[in-house]
Amino acid sequence: MWVVEKLRLGVIVVAEKIPPCIYVYGPAINDGPSYDHRWQIAEQIRDYLNGGERPGWLDGLWRRGADYARGIDDTEIMAVGPAVDWNPPHCCWGTDMSEEAKGDRKRLMDKLILPETKP
Repeated sequence: MWVVEKLRLGVIVVAEKIPPCIYVYGPAINDGPSYDHRWQIAEQIRDYLNGGERPGWLDGLWRRGADYARGIDDTEIMAVGPAVDWNPPHCCWGTDMSEEAKGDRKRLMDKLILPETKP
């Protein structure tokens, strides 16, 4: 089950228990209306990933990489995770760059951007 969560600095996450997850962020303005807009986007992504209808605005995303897309309103959506400790046990956390993890992030973005790829 996908859920919406808030992180610091106005970043909103659509996450499941197992990474990867979706970050929704930007534009840089972090006022109330911008934040509310990102929250609504995150809720729509969550609902879609949980089996709901595909939001039409997903068709307007410009995919700029395997795990990153930008909307016409400058909202940015990125698949992230999982994080790994690069220097255990020192907690030097970073993104898992294994081929498997990169493939998982790409497939998650495919679910959002490619209409024929159902969640």
